[in-house]
Amino acid sequence: MSGVVSTSKAIIILGPTGTGKSHVALELALKLKTSIINTDSIQVYRDLVIGSAQPSKEDFKIAPHYLYGYLPNGASLTAAAYCKEVETLLNGKLTNTTPLFCGGSGFYIQALEKGMFAVPTLTEVQKKSVDEKLEDWGWQKTYEELLKQDPAVAKKIHENDHYRIRRAWEIILITGKNPSEIAAQSDKATLKNRKIIKIGLDIEKEKLRKRIATRTEKMLQDGWLEEVEALLQAGHRDWSALKSVGYLEVVEHIDGVITKAEMIERIITSNMQLIKKQRTWFKRDQEINWFSSDDTSKAVQHVLNNSTP
Repeated sequence: MSGVVSTSKAIIILGPTGTGKSHVALELALKLKTSIINTDSIQVYRDLVIGSAQPSKEDFKIAPHYLYGYLPNGASLTAAAYCKEVETLLNGKLTNTTPLFCGGSGFYIQALEKGMFAVPTLTEVQKKSVDEKLEDWGWQKTYEELLKQDPAVAKKIHENDHYRIRRAWEIILITGKNPSEIAAQSDKATLKNRKIIKIGLDIEKEKLRKRIATRTEKMLQDGWLEEVEALLQAGHRDWSALKSVGYLEVVEHIDGVITKAEMIERIITSNMQLIKKQRTWFKRDQEINWFSSDDTSKAVQHVLNNSTP
């Protein structure tokens, strides 16, 4: 099954690092005659090619790729700036197409879906702060104060709806913004008016660790050390991107701080720690359809079944 997908939709291929997202995205781009947009925060840089696992030159020839390796060395990219780049694409080169996003940077994906003021998860300290305020005020005063603080939202909440009253105050205390401001920003989210098909790829922990180990060895064979040495020689030692997972360990090895064997082991360990964080982040999203990296054909078929008009 293949064809042109509905332009009112967007496809997102996500999941932990090393799970085969790029392979699935490329297969779908070919079958659906669409383009791939990067959602990896490190693959956006021009010379972070090997260590960030950017798609190959051959991949770029097979299907159109955007926002890969386009920023100069030493630059930085905020999620807000990233969303503007995507909006420019969707309103320009990719008008009347269905974007296919690929990558594991959860914050970029969240920004595309929900705008830039998505509310973070409360810390224990923040929860205690909210509890103390509610205990001090009581529910009646808490609601009355919300009416003063953000009447547009408070008037939509019944005074006995304790859950929504509490949630409104959580937003105010965490972000410093009123819930109505958050809602207004969310209305401007890049993908707000599109039906989003989200595919998550993952695999059992030990299998993924072996994949990361194999990929690390290949990156080193492909010239990862030389890639980093060139960046250091060009004066980019303090660049934040060179402190990302993998690159940090390679710099330490080049500097003689750790041996090659220690570098490899630390790269694998750092990747596994990153993977744990990515899993925790994505686990919150109940709209993700998860598939095993061992059988990506099911993920591809799911998208094909749900993306045509």
